[in-house]
Amino acid sequence: MAILQTPVLHAISPFDPRREKVLEFYYEGSQSYKNRIVITDNERGVIVYDKTTDSMRLYALIPAGLLSAGRQYLAQIQVYDMDGNHSGLSDPVLFYCFTAPAFGLEGITDGYVCRNASINLLVHYSQVENERLKSLQYFLYSGDKAPLSSSDVIYSSTPSGHSFYGLQNNSVYCLRAMGETVHGMKLDTGYIEISVIYNTVPANVVFQAENNRQNGYIQLTTNIISIGYEVKNDHYTLKDGLLTLKDNYLLYNDGFQIKDDFSLFVEAQNLPLGKFLTTDHDILSLWIINVCGTFYCRLNVGDSPAVYCVPLPKARLCTDDGRFIVTDGDTMLEVIDSTYDSNDLIVFEVKRKNGIYGLDAYYKPEGIRTEVSA
Repeated sequence: MAILQTPVLHAISPFDPRREKVLEFYYEGSQSYKNRIVITDNERGVIVYDKTTDSMRLYALIPAGLLSAGRQYLAQIQVYDMDGNHSGLSDPVLFYCFTAPAFGLEGITDGYVCRNASINLLVHYSQVENERLKSLQYFLYSGDKAPLSSSDVIYSSTPSGHSFYGLQNNSVYCLRAMGETVHGMKLDTGYIEISVIYNTVPANVVFQAENNRQNGYIQLTTNIISIGYEVKNDHYTLKDGLLTLKDNYLLYNDGFQIKDDFSLFVEAQNLPLGKFLTTDHDILSLWIINVCGTFYCRLNVGDSPAVYCVPLPKARLCTDDGRFIVTDGDTMLEVIDSTYDSNDLIVFEVKRKNGIYGLDAYYKPEGIRTEVSA
């Protein structure tokens, strides 16, 4: 009797034993006419299933309801040819059985109507045998399922949320969340179709009044835009319109977006070295840098190799009544200082027109712009 080549079982992902499971294997040799599958309870060392099936296909089946959720098993495969020759049992492959987890988006199902230009997503996850979540990712698609945006992969045993911004009015989108458990069970909400419908007010109207006669009230709609924001912690003060942050950040997360040509003005003082402003995915970022004792503001634009720099304005000498001291040639006298510690507000001005960027930096009281260098 000839000995056939030993088959190799493919890796077996965790599955719910209430459903039938197909085990695929690799085999090269004379045509296989039978295969035998042996399943052993890994903790007790007891064979719980031993079945030989007539089949020329390179897979075997574990019937539904045979195994128990929350347990570990070992699987082995053996093949036979038409003459009764057989291989040895394959190396055992460890696998897990778990009850299928509950995994979906909180409060959002097919047909959901979003009344804002942004949407906050959070998944609910639970599993009977306490199989922990390992990773999670959110996806945004167009109505025809073309990818538009996605979150970073979130590695956490506790589901975290994510928000998508800039949704277009009167549009259809698809949402999706995918994840994986600690032992490799794949999770997927599937495509969830939503509609985005929200009211807009003409830009030149401060208030819009609508008489709801049927219910006996007047509805007022304001053109004041509410900007969504969040801070890292409570280490901040807001006084006289000036926000002071300490080991903190301010994130604007709703209410506006940069599109096409734009002008951006940022007023700040006592900024630390390094990046102090960035947009989503670092498409645009502003930095304070020190080059040979001179301080600059640097503009980075996405993955572009182009870098824009402008020197920070130096402090001016002035009289007791606040007037700047100038020379006979109308040149303002500057303070020579190798440190950047001015308490005056500096305006950082970023502009984009026809794809070309510009950068300015000047003291707010002066309104004197420096020239950009690329």
